[in-house]
Amino acid sequence: MRGFRNAVELIVQEVAPQKSDFGDFFSKYVSGVEEIPWNDFLAHAGLMLEEKKGPAAAYIGITTGTSIQTPSPFFGMSTTILPPGQLGITSVAPDSPAAAAGFDVGDILVAMDGDRIDAASFAQRFSEKKIGSTLNFALLRGDRLMTVNVAVGSREPVSYVVKEKTGADELEKKIFTSWLSEKSFESASKQ
Repeated sequence: MRGFRNAVELIVQEVAPQKSDFGDFFSKYVSGVEEIPWNDFLAHAGLMLEEKKGPAAAYIGITTGTSIQTPSPFFGMSTTILPPGQLGITSVAPDSPAAAAGFDVGDILVAMDGDRIDAASFAQRFSEKKIGSTLNFALLRGDRLMTVNVAVGSREPVSYVVKEKTGADELEKKIFTSWLSEKSFESASKQ
């Protein structure tokens, strides 16, 4: 990943105005873990980021897929495509109900509450479950068949919208227009 980051930094240096230094930005927000202050950046163009929370939804904290990462002696990890109908766990959110129950990346979900599940049926069946209920999963971990119970938690889905802020001044409007202008991209690439 380091090579990719270096390539992006070089591209930014090439297209940025002369004497621009993005080292601090990359250290904090790309290599580091600091939250990006979106509203500070967007405010220059008369914009703001609005966060909207949706209603609480059932949540256990896993993502699933039809391929999983498996250990490989030569490359560290390799991707295994699962046979048709199988559904694997591709990530487990830290501090989630699934993490507390012992789910692991690479587990293959076989059944939920006694009913066979696959990629086509899991989302539909899970959407019918109630917050606070307990689900019983049968899963494969390697060659071992396991049963795991997990309490269904809740999470408020969040969406983000970039909006114009009221009272933008002339400079902010100019910056906004330059962000959307093809000419600004052309002139930046010629520098």
